[in-house]
Amino acid sequence: VRTYDEVTYTIEASANDQDAHNLTFESTLVWGMAWKEIPGGCLTSGVNPPSSISADRRTLVCNFGDLAQGSNVSIQATASVGAYANGTPLTMSGTLLSDEGVSLVRDAEEI
Repeated sequence: VRTYDEVTYTIEASANDQDAHNLTFESTLVWGMAWKEIPGGCLTSGVNPPSSISADRRTLVCNFGDLAQGSNVSIQATASVGAYANGTPLTMSGTLLSDEGVSLVRDAEEI
Protein backbone atom coordinates (compact mmCIF):
# COMPACT_ATOMS: atom_id res chain seq x y z
CA VAL A 1 0.00 0.00 0.00
CA ARG A 2 1.21 3.47 -0.77
CA THR A 3 0.89 6.53 1.44
CA TYR A 4 -2.61 8.06 1.30
CA ASP A 5 -4.03 5.25 -0.88
CA GLU A 6 -7.55 3.91 -0.52
CA VAL A 7 -8.16 0.18 -0.04
CA THR A 8 -11.45 -1.57 -0.83
CA TYR A 9 -12.29 -4.80 0.99
CA THR A 10 -14.94 -7.25 -0.16
CA ILE A 11 -16.74 -8.74 2.85
CA GLU A 12 -18.85 -11.82 2.23
CA ALA A 13 -21.12 -13.76 4.57
CA SER A 14 -23.32 -16.80 4.09
CA ALA A 15 -25.87 -18.72 6.16
CA ASN A 16 -24.97 -22.33 5.45
CA ASP A 17 -26.58 -24.47 8.18
CA GLN A 18 -29.43 -22.28 9.42
CA ASP A 19 -30.96 -18.82 9.19
CA ALA A 20 -28.77 -16.05 10.63
CA HIS A 21 -30.69 -13.36 12.50
CA ASN A 22 -29.27 -9.90 13.10
CA LEU A 23 -26.07 -10.76 11.20
CA THR A 24 -23.40 -8.18 12.06
CA PHE A 25 -19.84 -7.67 10.81
CA GLU A 26 -17.40 -5.62 12.91
CA SER A 27 -13.85 -4.59 12.04
CA THR A 28 -11.35 -2.24 13.64
CA LEU A 29 -8.54 -0.95 11.45
CA VAL A 30 -4.98 -0.24 12.59
CA TRP A 31 -4.10 3.33 13.63
CA GLY A 32 -3.65 5.56 10.61
CA MET A 33 -6.43 3.93 8.57
CA ALA A 34 -10.04 5.12 8.45
CA TRP A 35 -13.30 3.76 7.02
CA LYS A 36 -14.64 6.16 4.37
CA GLU A 37 -18.40 5.50 4.73
CA ILE A 38 -20.99 2.93 5.74
CA PRO A 39 -21.21 0.56 2.74
CA GLY A 40 -24.44 0.03 0.85
CA GLY A 41 -26.14 -3.10 2.16
CA CYS A 42 -25.45 -2.20 5.79
CA LEU A 43 -28.70 -1.39 7.61
CA THR A 44 -28.82 1.81 9.69
CA SER A 45 -32.37 1.55 11.03
CA GLY A 46 -34.71 -1.20 12.21
CA VAL A 47 -31.80 -3.32 13.53
CA ASN A 48 -29.80 -3.49 16.74
CA PRO A 49 -27.04 -2.45 16.58
CA PRO A 50 -27.46 -0.14 13.60
CA SER A 51 -24.57 0.02 11.16
CA SER A 52 -22.09 2.72 12.10
CA ILE A 53 -18.54 4.02 11.98
CA SER A 54 -16.87 5.05 15.24
CA ALA A 55 -15.92 8.67 15.93
CA ASP A 56 -12.24 7.90 15.18
CA ARG A 57 -13.39 6.16 11.94
CA ARG A 58 -11.40 2.99 12.74
CA THR A 59 -14.31 0.69 13.68
CA LEU A 60 -17.00 -0.32 11.21
CA VAL A 61 -20.16 -2.11 12.32
CA CYS A 62 -22.28 -3.41 9.45
CA ASN A 63 -25.62 -5.01 10.31
CA PHE A 64 -26.95 -7.09 7.40
CA GLY A 65 -30.21 -7.94 9.21
CA ASP A 66 -31.53 -11.48 8.72
CA LEU A 67 -30.05 -13.91 6.23
CA ALA A 68 -31.99 -17.03 5.20
CA GLN A 69 -30.31 -20.42 5.20
CA GLY A 70 -28.51 -21.06 1.92
CA SER A 71 -28.17 -17.37 1.02
CA ASN A 72 -25.24 -14.98 1.09
CA VAL A 73 -24.46 -11.29 1.12
CA SER A 74 -21.48 -9.24 -0.04
CA ILE A 75 -20.45 -5.63 0.52
CA GLN A 76 -17.47 -3.50 -0.39
CA ALA A 77 -15.98 -1.30 2.33
CA THR A 78 -13.35 1.33 1.53
CA ALA A 79 -10.70 2.62 3.92
CA SER A 80 -8.14 5.38 3.51
CA VAL A 81 -4.49 4.91 4.44
CA GLY A 82 -2.65 7.62 6.31
CA ALA A 83 1.00 8.65 6.37
CA TYR A 84 2.62 5.22 6.35
CA ALA A 85 5.82 4.60 4.42
CA ASN A 86 5.13 3.06 1.02
CA GLY A 87 5.06 -0.74 1.31
CA THR A 88 4.20 -0.83 5.03
CA PRO A 89 2.13 -3.99 5.71
CA LEU A 90 -1.28 -3.13 7.19
CA THR A 91 -3.87 -5.62 8.45
CA MET A 92 -7.64 -5.81 8.62
CA SER A 93 -9.58 -8.44 10.51
CA GLY A 94 -13.21 -8.77 11.44
CA THR A 95 -15.81 -10.75 13.32
CA LEU A 96 -19.14 -11.89 11.94
CA LEU A 97 -21.83 -12.45 14.59
CA SER A 98 -25.50 -13.36 14.59
CA ASP A 99 -28.07 -13.79 17.35
CA GLU A 100 -27.22 -17.50 17.11
CA GLY A 101 -23.57 -16.87 18.09
CA VAL A 102 -20.20 -16.42 16.42
CA SER A 103 -20.42 -17.29 12.73
CA LEU A 104 -16.90 -16.48 11.63
CA VAL A 105 -13.79 -14.85 12.97
CA ARG A 106 -11.63 -13.79 10.04
CA ASP A 107 -7.88 -13.76 10.57
CA ALA A 108 -6.02 -10.58 9.78
CA GLU A 109 -5.59 -9.88 6.10
CA GLU A 110 -2.44 -8.07 5.10
CA ILE A 111 -2.61 -5.42 2.42
